[in-house]
Amino acid sequence: MASASVVYATCTLIFCVAAFLLRLRYAHMPAPGEQASLRSLLASVACVWARKIFPGAVSLDLFAELLGGASALAYPCSHAPFCRSGRVAWGSCVRPRR
Repeated sequence: MASASVVYATCTLIFCVAAFLLRLRYAHMPAPGEQASLRSLLASVACVWARKIFPGAVSLDLFAELLGGASALAYPCSHAPFCRSGRVAWGSCVRPRR
Protein backbone atom coordinates (compact mmCIF):
# COMPACT_ATOMS: atom_id res chain seq x y z
CA MET A 1 0.00 0.00 0.00
CA ALA A 2 1.12 3.51 -0.74
CA SER A 3 1.68 5.93 2.06
CA ALA A 4 -0.21 9.18 2.37
CA SER A 5 2.73 11.21 1.08
CA VAL A 6 2.83 9.18 -2.15
CA VAL A 7 -0.89 9.71 -2.67
CA TYR A 8 -0.60 13.45 -2.02
CA ALA A 9 2.40 13.75 -4.34
CA THR A 10 0.54 11.91 -7.11
CA CYS A 11 -2.52 14.14 -6.72
CA THR A 12 -0.33 17.24 -6.75
CA LEU A 13 1.41 16.07 -9.92
CA ILE A 14 -1.90 15.35 -11.66
CA PHE A 15 -3.25 18.74 -10.58
CA CYS A 16 -0.16 20.54 -11.96
CA VAL A 17 -0.41 18.69 -15.28
CA ALA A 18 -4.12 19.55 -15.54
CA ALA A 19 -3.43 23.22 -14.70
CA PHE A 20 -0.75 23.32 -17.41
CA LEU A 21 -3.04 21.69 -19.98
CA LEU A 22 -5.80 24.19 -19.20
CA ARG A 23 -3.46 27.06 -20.07
CA LEU A 24 -2.77 25.71 -23.56
CA ARG A 25 -4.60 27.58 -26.30
CA TYR A 26 -5.12 26.81 -29.94
CA ALA A 27 -6.58 28.72 -32.86
CA HIS A 28 -10.04 27.33 -33.39
CA MET A 29 -11.20 27.42 -36.99
CA PRO A 30 -14.91 26.63 -37.17
CA ALA A 31 -15.92 24.27 -39.92
CA PRO A 32 -17.77 25.92 -42.77
CA GLY A 33 -21.43 25.04 -42.71
CA GLU A 34 -24.85 26.23 -43.66
CA GLN A 35 -26.84 28.76 -41.71
CA ALA A 36 -29.37 27.45 -39.23
CA SER A 37 -32.82 27.42 -40.72
CA LEU A 38 -36.18 25.82 -40.17
CA ARG A 39 -35.29 23.22 -42.78
CA SER A 40 -32.11 22.17 -40.96
CA LEU A 41 -33.99 22.07 -37.64
CA LEU A 42 -36.68 19.81 -39.08
CA ALA A 43 -34.01 17.61 -40.67
CA SER A 44 -32.36 17.21 -37.25
CA VAL A 45 -35.67 16.32 -35.59
CA ALA A 46 -36.42 13.80 -38.36
CA CYS A 47 -32.97 12.24 -37.91
CA VAL A 48 -33.45 11.82 -34.16
CA TRP A 49 -37.00 10.51 -34.57
CA ALA A 50 -35.88 7.96 -37.21
CA ARG A 51 -33.47 6.41 -34.70
CA LYS A 52 -35.82 5.31 -31.92
CA ILE A 53 -32.99 4.57 -29.51
CA PHE A 54 -32.36 8.28 -28.81
CA PRO A 55 -35.89 9.25 -27.70
CA GLY A 56 -36.12 5.97 -25.79
CA ALA A 57 -32.89 6.59 -23.89
CA VAL A 58 -33.83 10.18 -23.10
CA SER A 59 -37.29 9.12 -21.89
CA LEU A 60 -35.83 6.38 -19.72
CA ASP A 61 -33.29 8.77 -18.21
CA LEU A 62 -35.90 11.44 -17.47
CA PHE A 63 -38.22 8.86 -15.91
CA ALA A 64 -35.38 7.56 -13.70
CA GLU A 65 -34.48 11.07 -12.63
CA LEU A 66 -38.09 11.83 -11.80
CA LEU A 67 -38.55 8.72 -9.68
CA GLY A 68 -35.12 8.92 -8.09
CA GLY A 69 -35.57 12.53 -7.08
CA ALA A 70 -39.12 12.01 -5.89
CA SER A 71 -38.30 9.01 -3.73
CA ALA A 72 -35.20 10.68 -2.31
CA LEU A 73 -37.06 13.83 -1.32
CA ALA A 74 -40.39 12.38 -0.25
CA TYR A 75 -39.36 11.07 3.16
CA PRO A 76 -37.38 14.11 4.42
CA CYS A 77 -40.02 16.54 3.15
CA SER A 78 -42.89 14.71 4.81
CA HIS A 79 -41.03 14.54 8.12
CA ALA A 80 -39.69 18.08 8.16
CA PRO A 81 -40.77 20.30 11.07
CA PHE A 82 -42.54 22.74 8.72
CA CYS A 83 -44.48 19.99 6.93
CA ARG A 84 -47.03 18.05 8.98
CA SER A 85 -48.14 15.65 6.25
CA GLY A 86 -46.71 12.41 7.69
CA ARG A 87 -49.66 10.00 7.37
CA VAL A 88 -51.17 11.88 4.44
CA ALA A 89 -47.98 11.72 2.39
CA TRP A 90 -47.09 8.12 3.26
CA GLY A 91 -50.52 6.58 3.64
CA SER A 92 -51.17 4.17 6.46
CA CYS A 93 -47.65 2.68 6.41
CA VAL A 94 -46.32 5.31 8.82
CA ARG A 95 -47.28 5.62 12.44
CA PRO A 96 -48.38 9.12 13.46
CA ARG A 97 -45.91 11.38 15.26
CA ARG A 98 -46.41 11.96 18.93
